[in-house]
Amino acid sequence: MKRIIGCLILIFMLIGSIHSEAVGSPNERSTWLWDTQEIVKNPDIVMNFLVKQRVTRLYLQIDQDVPYSIYTSFLSKAAKTGIQVYALDGAPQWAHDRDRIDAFFIWLQDYQQSAGLTERFKGVHLDIEPYTLPEWESDVAKSVADYQTAIQYSAFLSKSMNLPFTVDIPSWYDRVPFKNQFGNDFLARWVIKYTDGTTIMAYRSKAEGPDGIIQISKTEVAWAEQLKKKVEIAVETNPAIEASLSFGSYPLSTMETEVKQVMNRFKNSAGFSNMAIHYYNTWKQLVEK
Repeated sequence: MKRIIGCLILIFMLIGSIHSEAVGSPNERSTWLWDTQEIVKNPDIVMNFLVKQRVTRLYLQIDQDVPYSIYTSFLSKAAKTGIQVYALDGAPQWAHDRDRIDAFFIWLQDYQQSAGLTERFKGVHLDIEPYTLPEWESDVAKSVADYQTAIQYSAFLSKSMNLPFTVDIPSWYDRVPFKNQFGNDFLARWVIKYTDGTTIMAYRSKAEGPDGIIQISKTEVAWAEQLKKKVEIAVETNPAIEASLSFGSYPLSTMETEVKQVMNRFKNSAGFSNMAIHYYNTWKQLVEK
């Protein structure tokens, strides 16, 4: 069985993703909801905020201890407002631990089979950050290959469920070369090629200039256009992160102004889909200031 799965994954890698890209428009927005208890305790508040802020895609952290009924109720309401909810999970260790990936997809498959059409997740979104582990420093080549294996395997499982597969990557993956069983390229371009949508974590508090959001995202947008894929560009709102990387310590108007500049720069690029705001709780705090 493992040999069969391995062969299928290899075929998938060779032909690339069959799903259409995760398409949005410059006026649409995505966000992350990491604290799943929010949909347990405050589902209406969450939904009202998402609608008011023009969010069309929500990456919702999967807490397997939350009853299915909580998810079905929330996702059904989201469907009525036009919000697509993607199952969100991931951790640095996922790059080296297939059991964690399997546990997530087993839960998701069971949930999808039990839920009604309007209650199902519309995609998968993973945030795996292997560069935060010591292994990235001690053996970056192996860490990159392990990460690619995890992405490829997750993409295969998503495809088997007929769900678009999307991921977060830092902007500097466009400067991480690799030469291994997956080819010879830069990591960002490989991820864009073999996923259905990529979110660039372009965490800066200015749009223009050196090291601005536009500057650190333009390579990925160009690669996405060449590959006939889409990337979304994400900004940060966590006030605990330094001011040059986050809008959390600025007025909301500052973020909106800078985000608009990014949208205007890339809106005519076929490789750009939309903006993403990281993340629900701190964005809400910024709005309510």
